[in-house]
Amino acid sequence: MPANEIRARLGAARIVLDRAAGTPGHVAASRTQCSAMIATVSRCTVSVEELAELQVLASQIQWADGDLVQVLQSLSSPASQHPARRSMQDFSALHDYFTATEWVVLEDHELGMCIKRDVILQRATNLGARCPTEGSIKYMSSLLLVCSEPPGPLTRMTSEQKQNTCKFIKSEFKKLIRKLSQPASYVEQLPSDPKHLQIGQPALFAKAYGCEGPVPCKPDVLQRVLVQIKLRPGGVRYCLGGAAKP
Repeated sequence: MPANEIRARLGAARIVLDRAAGTPGHVAASRTQCSAMIATVSRCTVSVEELAELQVLASQIQWADGDLVQVLQSLSSPASQHPARRSMQDFSALHDYFTATEWVVLEDHELGMCIKRDVILQRATNLGARCPTEGSIKYMSSLLLVCSEPPGPLTRMTSEQKQNTCKFIKSEFKKLIRKLSQPASYVEQLPSDPKHLQIGQPALFAKAYGCEGPVPCKPDVLQRVLVQIKLRPGGVRYCLGGAAKP
């Protein structure tokens, strides 16, 4: 893939410039790596989402003065962009990405469904959700129902009522993302462990969380969500780690 070629070029530049930093040869090495990088970008066609990720990677390299600007300009050139259809995103691990403050809201049965819907959708979009899979939408609607309805009434809900909740989530999600800019990076599958996202996508993670990070979902809450998913027609099977099973 063209984006992988650019990533490899950035990786090589990082190694060279890390070694050269602080030495008399740093500027010359940076100029060489900058030229090689621009040449690589000029022959590659990548998507807008990939360009955003590559710009973040480029910004983390120890370029000499002026070279970073040239590299970022090459990565923002319309000639290098290719508006491709984005891959669908699996956000079925979202339950382990809420903060303690958000869980207080989600578990408060005195609060209404709309407030909890906003918490769920805001957390998903903060983590870069723009094109969630149908399974992810069903999962988020199941999470909303579990957090909004006591166990008794929830078990008596009809399939039609649950499907209406799913449509409600989908409609509100579409309204929300119309107002949002593109995320710092595009995550196709939310890792089951938030630490993996923090390591792999530090810019996205830092923007999604301030000083309060995510806390694990309580097992009983997750189990009730999984039960609701299994009760749905064509429900997706999930493991407790959060990722969907094939």
